[in-house]
Amino acid sequence: MSTSLGSAALPAQSSSESTEVDLRVAQICADTFLTGAARRLSLLIEGLLATDVEPILIGTPSSRLAVFSDDHDVECHEVPMRGSADLPSLLSLRGILVDEEVDLVHIHGVRAAGLARAAAFMAGVPVVATFDRTPSLGWLGRIGVRSAVVTTPEARKAAQRVGMRGERLHAIPAPVDLERLNPRADRELVRSAEGARPDDVVILTLSAIEHGRGHDVLLRALARLSEAGIRPVLWMAADGSSLVELDRLRRQLGLAREAGFLGRRTDVGSLIQACDIVVDPGVVVRPALGVLEGMALGRPVIATEIGGPAESVVDGETGLLVPPGNPVALAEALRDLVVDGDLRRELGSRGPTRIAEGYLLDQVVDRHVELYADIVVDGGAGR
Repeated sequence: MSTSLGSAALPAQSSSESTEVDLRVAQICADTFLTGAARRLSLLIEGLLATDVEPILIGTPSSRLAVFSDDHDVECHEVPMRGSADLPSLLSLRGILVDEEVDLVHIHGVRAAGLARAAAFMAGVPVVATFDRTPSLGWLGRIGVRSAVVTTPEARKAAQRVGMRGERLHAIPAPVDLERLNPRADRELVRSAEGARPDDVVILTLSAIEHGRGHDVLLRALARLSEAGIRPVLWMAADGSSLVELDRLRRQLGLAREAGFLGRRTDVGSLIQACDIVVDPGVVVRPALGVLEGMALGRPVIATEIGGPAESVVDGETGLLVPPGNPVALAEALRDLVVDGDLRRELGSRGPTRIAEGYLLDQVVDRHVELYADIVVDGGAGR
């Protein structure tokens, strides 16, 4: 397996090439995030349900896996997982792994990592772990962890520093589900419903409104354009803990008309179709699934040079990359696309091809199934 997502094409694989093998894989996550990472995990599990791999869900009562369980009528074993010293949760996890006759444990995120790894070791089950960011990963190289899956270049480098290399390290991007993105409403109807005029250039960001997501940088960049007489419309289709603070900044900058909060939306495909530019101004490392979805539907994207976009966006071909936390650079990139419709169409037209090079849901699921089989059936990844 490749250890780099790279700016070159990822190895594409159709679902017909999947390894046919019956496996029971525990998907363990204690995170409560309402972000693109949550959507990535949900999409992976949905995809696995259509394969010969049976996902066994284990999460805290408030985790995203518990929410997924309720939404999809799939059982989720709920375990508190209050910390690495939570002995009752450790024994409960071990019991679930044994009773469910699990073949492999897949850990998502660091909150459940210590307990899940220890429970898997006690049950004699190998472990694979997925990371989007760059936490301390010293435990990765310890006994029981066969492989690491990384979705960003920063996470890959962190895993390499603790000895996860070669066949033990797998770079697999966040998946794009074209069926879910299929627009359900007419472009002009959506624009009209959100108050956009026919000649407005609409910028869309799907990033959760949380610290480190760069919405403040985006608003300051928008204010610079406004001062220059360029007034696009900004849709922020998300919610989060920084909403009140961001609304205050929006009003201070005089952007009450130009920038609007749409809330958390399920009609992502319709919003992308209705916009003209998709932007992710993040200053923290993330896969940035919204950027991939924007490219999939033929929209030019602007993102920062960190996390997933640093490798998924081909700068100058499918979108523009800017330094994180730099409103001047972001304003310049926005201006280039806002005033040049031909450039928007040129960059946007290349996005679907880029996404078809390994980012589609069936391709990402197939790579996970292949990895699972390599570890369990073929004895790969460090056995």
